[in-house]
Amino acid sequence: MKKDGKSIEEVSEWLEANKLKLQHIFTVDSLAHLKRGGRISGAAAAIGSMIQVKPMLHLDAEGKIKAGDKAKGRKKSLLMLVDYMGDNGVDLAGQRIIISHADCADDAAFIEKKIKERHPDVGEVLIGNVGPVIGAHSGPGTAALFFLGKERA
Repeated sequence: MKKDGKSIEEVSEWLEANKLKLQHIFTVDSLAHLKRGGRISGAAAAIGSMIQVKPMLHLDAEGKIKAGDKAKGRKKSLLMLVDYMGDNGVDLAGQRIIISHADCADDAAFIEKKIKERHPDVGEVLIGNVGPVIGAHSGPGTAALFFLGKERA
């Protein structure tokens, strides 16, 4: 916005108006790190791992991690992220989409491919690594998607 000649006040107003529209959704490959961090019980982790349940998690309006839908199997969980973006994204045409991953670059590339197939008018898709703090809590195989959408609840 600064490059487009917007003032710091205009940028600040835009950020304030849109901060709760930034969607943070992610899925994990293993439930072990969620169990270790106290997000799920040992029983839920054991049963979920046995039947290959992969949760979609998101940040709510208060910045707390909340569980969303669940998928059975890794590919379905990655597609669940893309589906969620399609259902909840606003003005995806030209929007910059960000994918982050924890040691699962192939999964990030798969998400990018599916986004471009379903939403060919999206803007730039950036892929990067999850930071060490998030990675320590979510574990290898974390795949996250960031976009502007409906206001978070």
